[in-house]
Amino acid sequence: MPGDARGQPAIRPAVPAAGQRVAWWRGGLAVTAIDEALLGVLSLALALVLIQGGSKAEYGVFALVSSVILLFRGAQGSLVLTPLATVGGRLRGRERVGFVRGLARFQVGFGVVVALALTGGLWVFVGDGGWGLAAGSGLALIGNWLREFRRGLAVMEGRVGGALLGDGVFALLAVAMTLAAWTLLGGLSAGHVLAAIGIAAGGAAFVGFPRPGGPVAPATSPRQVARVSIAQARWTLPGSTIGWVQQSGYIYAVGLVLGPAAVGEMVAARLFVVPLLLLAVAWSRMLLPQAAALLADGGEAVLLARCGRALRMALLGSGLYLVIPAAALVFGVGRLLPADYAGCEMQVLAWGGFAVINLTRSLASTALMARLEFRALFAMTVASAAISLALVVALVGPLGATGAIAGMTAGELLLAVLAWRVLLGPREGQARSALRVEAQSTAC
Repeated sequence: MPGDARGQPAIRPAVPAAGQRVAWWRGGLAVTAIDEALLGVLSLALALVLIQGGSKAEYGVFALVSSVILLFRGAQGSLVLTPLATVGGRLRGRERVGFVRGLARFQVGFGVVVALALTGGLWVFVGDGGWGLAAGSGLALIGNWLREFRRGLAVMEGRVGGALLGDGVFALLAVAMTLAAWTLLGGLSAGHVLAAIGIAAGGAAFVGFPRPGGPVAPATSPRQVARVSIAQARWTLPGSTIGWVQQSGYIYAVGLVLGPAAVGEMVAARLFVVPLLLLAVAWSRMLLPQAAALLADGGEAVLLARCGRALRMALLGSGLYLVIPAAALVFGVGRLLPADYAGCEMQVLAWGGFAVINLTRSLASTALMARLEFRALFAMTVASAAISLALVVALVGPLGATGAIAGMTAGELLLAVLAWRVLLGPREGQARSALRVEAQSTAC
């Protein structure tokens, strides 16, 4: 295996033979979609339990803290999960095993530091009375941090059934622990639900997912792993942070102008389109490692054709799904939510439009990530986030929460148009991406 100047094995992409080209597994996509649907049902169930067992303001606090957790998990996606898919998807044999082992060690230490920082920061911000919320938040972050890595590894190895099994264990544990807390305490708080989620996710990470396969190999040195991760995260980490501002900053604007109860109502309306949002995540999880391997074998034309077919399927499926929120508008959302949530029907429909655009955008942006177009994605994300936040601030006052959703949708539409234009536009050839991967690898 090639080495660097220090005698360490370099992390290089292993291009598979033509006969070993990674297939577009429709069955794998279906299983991953079921997995994401399971997580969507779990999210909806836990939200409804907290809505029934706590106040609207408490649910608003849960949404605000969960958004902060998503910000840190975006850092995990940039520094850990994206290199796992893009680099790990290109490696084979002992090189892949060594890289995965080194990345696992790197991400555990990183996750512990982030979880402690979140816990301490919330404790200081909320005060002594918020120790339960702070502890629950830290548990939720580190538990899901471990679960997401094991899940991403299973998907990269093509063991999507194992990923579904692990998330099934997580869902059962989370529901059981939340209901037990509700029964024993007679009520729920955001800290209770967050703690239940974190403990359940951590337990599933250790017992629910399949063990990594492959030959025995020493772990790649932490310095090499860190340099590869940081090289890719140079653009993805700022991009994910700005993307989080675009996707989640609205709740802080709404909370500042309208209060935490309005945040709770707005996030509750979003629950009705969570399956569509999670379908976008499922598609991205399956597409990224497979597209990386496909591009390493020179299959860009095949990838673009399949992205086009996926776009048509996404538009058709999401159009059919939107019958559900339309029915909610006709029959009244209050049938599923408490009486004080009545009147958020227009927010449900506004979220439906956002979810459709988000699904179409995610296909193009994931393909660009597989092509290592991180700098272009960053520039597009900055532009769309600026438009989105400006419109949210301008519209939340006169139109309330619905105006905030409209502002986000406009920014997401701009990002979708830009991403598809870059993806389908002229390029200098596949060699450009290959050279970038090789440059990152030899730099190790």
